[in-house]
Amino acid sequence: MTEYEQLSAAIESRIASDPQLRALRKKIKNGTATLAESSKYSQLCAQIMGQKLSGQVLELSDREGVCTQLLHDRYSDTNQVCEQVMRSIDERAGIAMNPRHAAFPAERVQQLAHSLTDPTVPDETIRRRANTGAANVAISFHDDFVDENAAFRSDAGYECYITRVVGGASCPWCSGMAGRYKYEEMPGDMFRRHDNCTCTVTFEQGTFRQDVWSPRSWEAPKTGAVAPPPKVFSQEEADRLEQERLSEYRGLTDFSTKPGKNDLAIANMEYINSEAFAEKFKGKYANEKVESAVISACRQVVKNRDGTNYEEAFFIDAKTGKTVSYIKSKKENGVNMPDKLKDYLTSAKEKSIIMIHNHPNSSPLSTDDYVTSTKYASLFEVIASGHNGDVYAFRDTFGTEGTEFKYPDGKKECQTVRDYRIAYTKHKERYGLSEFEARNLAWEDTSALRGFIYEKR
Repeated sequence: MTEYEQLSAAIESRIASDPQLRALRKKIKNGTATLAESSKYSQLCAQIMGQKLSGQVLELSDREGVCTQLLHDRYSDTNQVCEQVMRSIDERAGIAMNPRHAAFPAERVQQLAHSLTDPTVPDETIRRRANTGAANVAISFHDDFVDENAAFRSDAGYECYITRVVGGASCPWCSGMAGRYKYEEMPGDMFRRHDNCTCTVTFEQGTFRQDVWSPRSWEAPKTGAVAPPPKVFSQEEADRLEQERLSEYRGLTDFSTKPGKNDLAIANMEYINSEAFAEKFKGKYANEKVESAVISACRQVVKNRDGTNYEEAFFIDAKTGKTVSYIKSKKENGVNMPDKLKDYLTSAKEKSIIMIHNHPNSSPLSTDDYVTSTKYASLFEVIASGHNGDVYAFRDTFGTEGTEFKYPDGKKECQTVRDYRIAYTKHKERYGLSEFEARNLAWEDTSALRGFIYEKR
């Protein structure tokens, strides 16, 4: 397989296994999806593509060509999905118009793809361009579809409105752009995005008004009714609406009636039991027995805690693959190790044990995970297996803590954790990345600085 084919297959496998995307595809297929949902679909696919491309970009011999092909894939998929959604909406509204595909932005794609070959910038910049830069271009394909069809239908005599809703953690600029506008009167920057922008842009058309927040996708106004004036959403309104959408996508239900139950932690066992998941571990261990044992443990901890906030852990011999300990913790979002196990880990041979535990929210490794992995020289690797199929790992962390840092309030933490927190703040606040993206990149930065291994598989 070519570099493009290998990377494309990995992206499509991840897209096919994502629970949010599966739910969205179901609505798209049965004709009940809105443009807000096709926008969410395009954003999620774009983010997956960016993450996968970023992880491999430095090893690609043809970065420009592979990036261009991957973005063309996203362009085709986005326009096909948008067309399907638009046809369903038109059919319900009694509108007989063919949706139009926006032109492929070849120049913009070429500029982004070529920037990945720039020898004057550091690797971190190349990875960021491949991640958030490429994702931003891919997300814009949905905006281009909206713009193209709103313009065409406006020219055809329909009264069209453009609505922009900010994401859950918007910047001041996005908040200022949010609102509902006549197509002819919208701000010139309505379709502009910065990296990591999660705004949703949709349009309403003709004598029927699309309500993107309602299960009733279209409502006919009362006879003689005047089109509602533009509405600017406040930060609080936008956040509330975003959470309502996320609740629908993720199947959020009330889990307060049963301790530990959490429908957001439902495991994607179809993907986790697949060969694609097993590929994450190929070539990582001393022999196939250990590899098989680690894969089995990752699957087991997720299966056992499916749909709950509870965590559990396996401890496996790094040479034989045999299980040396198993903890079915009663702690939510954490594992309590008994003193007997701690004593065993203290006395065991150096780098002889692999710890595997689940992360119900599918998050990257935490500072608590790092601190645990540094306590015992016997730990060869600490793995977090996410319920969505993501896998994170620490290696060679023993002795990397650095000097102890004391805060003015008397609290203490090791220098490495402090370095991580500084890196996390940079990625979260300065670059505006999501929680998990910021944590993942912060560990990448910190591991490179402190000399241990961290990876997302």
